[in-house]
Amino acid sequence: YVDLGGSPVTGKDFHLPNVTTSGKDMTITTYSGCYWNDKLDEIYDDLDTGFTFTSAQEIGTKLYSRQCTLNVGAGKNVSFSEDDPDFCAQTNKMAYDWALKHAPAKSASRFQSKGVPFVFGADVQKAGGPLFLGARLQFTEKQQDGKNVMEVVSFKQATEQNYWEDHFHIPRPSAIPDPGCYHYCKLLSPARVMEWMLVDGLRTQDFEMELEAVLI
Repeated sequence: YVDLGGSPVTGKDFHLPNVTTSGKDMTITTYSGCYWNDKLDEIYDDLDTGFTFTSAQEIGTKLYSRQCTLNVGAGKNVSFSEDDPDFCAQTNKMAYDWALKHAPAKSASRFQSKGVPFVFGADVQKAGGPLFLGARLQFTEKQQDGKNVMEVVSFKQATEQNYWEDHFHIPRPSAIPDPGCYHYCKLLSPARVMEWMLVDGLRTQDFEMELEAVLI
């Protein structure tokens, strides 16, 4: 875990993903940093109101691209289309499935029958590191097939292997790191999923009416 926005200007490293090989072994470095709440949510949390989450809103992650993993790491020659799939959404779905599997059985059953499920929209590309860093994992309640769902949309920044050459057409200054070979994602924290299943995802009108009737 690192400061994803670090740079030599701020006295920190860029923290850029890369691949190294040794014989048949391939090592890929990945960097992540969590984001919890904005200032208003922090006030709610300090007051212990129960109106905000205690888990991380997102895990911003700097991943090495699939194209460059195959080309640089495995010596192949594939195109940037290798990074077309919505890898961020796929990974977030895995976090959701993990939480469903590892939640207490009764809690998972209650959520599946009464809670608001997560669904996952297509990844949204951001054109530049600062824009990616400032874009938060998006949660939007909506209707799908007549039911309430919470749509989760991840922002990504994916760049092809020859990004500098293809976009700038001038030699890259040595002080500027190579902007190619990235596939950054805003990822869903399994802890956020678990918190949603046990608490906030059950705050539907029907469920609250049932709970009120039981308490009375």
